[in-house]
Amino acid sequence: MPKVTRKQQRAKQSRNFLDGIARRPHTHSRTLRRSLEEAGTSSSVSDSEAGLGVCPQCSPVLSRYATTFKEMVHSGKELKKRKKINPVPKRPESEFTHYRDVTRQNEWLLANVFDSLGNYLYCHNCIRSSFGISKDRLARQRKIKRQESKQPVVQMTKQNVEDQHLGEFVIMPSESLVSFKTWWRTVEPDDSVAVRYPHRKHGNALQVSHSAKTGTMEKFLEFVDTNTQPNGRSADSSGPTHYFLPKFATIQTPKPTVAHYEERLARSVVGEFNRVQQETGGGVCSNGSSHNWLKAHRPKVGICPHQEDYCDTCSRKKTEIHAKQTTINRLLQSSNADPDEVKKLEEEMKDTKQVLENHRKEAQESYKYYIEVTKSSRNEWKEITELERKSVLSEEEKTRLAFLKNGFKLVVSADYQMCKLVPYWGLSAQPGSMYYLQKLNHDVFGIVNHAEETSTVYLFDERVGPKNTDHTVSYLNDYFEKLPQ
Repeated sequence: MPKVTRKQQRAKQSRNFLDGIARRPHTHSRTLRRSLEEAGTSSSVSDSEAGLGVCPQCSPVLSRYATTFKEMVHSGKELKKRKKINPVPKRPESEFTHYRDVTRQNEWLLANVFDSLGNYLYCHNCIRSSFGISKDRLARQRKIKRQESKQPVVQMTKQNVEDQHLGEFVIMPSESLVSFKTWWRTVEPDDSVAVRYPHRKHGNALQVSHSAKTGTMEKFLEFVDTNTQPNGRSADSSGPTHYFLPKFATIQTPKPTVAHYEERLARSVVGEFNRVQQETGGGVCSNGSSHNWLKAHRPKVGICPHQEDYCDTCSRKKTEIHAKQTTINRLLQSSNADPDEVKKLEEEMKDTKQVLENHRKEAQESYKYYIEVTKSSRNEWKEITELERKSVLSEEEKTRLAFLKNGFKLVVSADYQMCKLVPYWGLSAQPGSMYYLQKLNHDVFGIVNHAEETSTVYLFDERVGPKNTDHTVSYLNDYFEKLPQ
């Protein structure tokens, strides 16, 4: 390795500084000043100004921007990993605290402290003392500016940017204090904007995404229709009206690192769909595409829960409470929240919670009464059966039997179960060629006799017709006609 002399080192420092349009050196070292003097350029910086303090040239200029820089803060609830700056006194209606908007501050530094090649426009120590930032943060911003300088900026019209899909490369003006979307809407189609060049996109940027594959989407929706069944809820219900078959535990595929990956993959909707598609030579889909397709075309489809008890009133009230709580949080996070509006929403949410609590209490009381009645019916029928089995009854037993028969109440529970699709393959792998064949839907109507502790099941498929009140009345009439007198 050749030896570098002191003169060569000074010449290299001079070239590094002069390779740009910087107004003054970013550091006032005597070595750099001497190298500039040898190159015929004067730094015009005195020894007193080259110390750790600020210089009289930079300080007056930067002090005019210091207030604007420090006022770039967030206004809202406490944000984690944000440094607290001058908390605003607490007000009775809400609590607001200011925090630094580091993103806006860094964007301002990149636009006003460095030149186009990443050289300092002002003294390093003056920038730090005026804006109160660390040397590491300033060094990071300079590194970013230098990287951007290697990527030139060209001027294009908004119309050309949208035609070529180059929105991610547009540079928003640093003086703009709104978001990019808000600023972009104010730009006219013929206005010129700054765009970074060259436009390097992701390797899959020009390829068709899974969401845009119409054929695969149609196959996926067909797969969903053939592997779901109605759960009996009305169309205006806030919850799902169709459930996937019980064999499916999740919609999206699990991560390969989880335990029992193959078993969980077979019980996921996307994993099973991709397996069928690979067997039949079709295209596969990703978790994100399946989520978008279900949200857009099958929003009322969900995984069958383990606990099938469902209450429309509870679900509706929980949705209302969640919506009101979200609105309250959004208002509290804004700087112009109306205390009266927040108070009104809190009162409405409190009333909704009270209605939900009363509904639950009524349901618990009804359930307790149901248990008591069924238990009483079962015990009375058991006693009647035991008395009738005796060949000889005493007068007291005859009187007791007549009393029980006269006041006996038969308790019967009847309801439709979840619809069943036939054929049913359980947890075994179904042949891919049969997945897209329409399965036959069967309705199941069950009746439980709590006195005798017996059950009767009526089964009919969709060829008979959709279930309605006529079917329910017919089954109950048939059941009661067959009961012993």
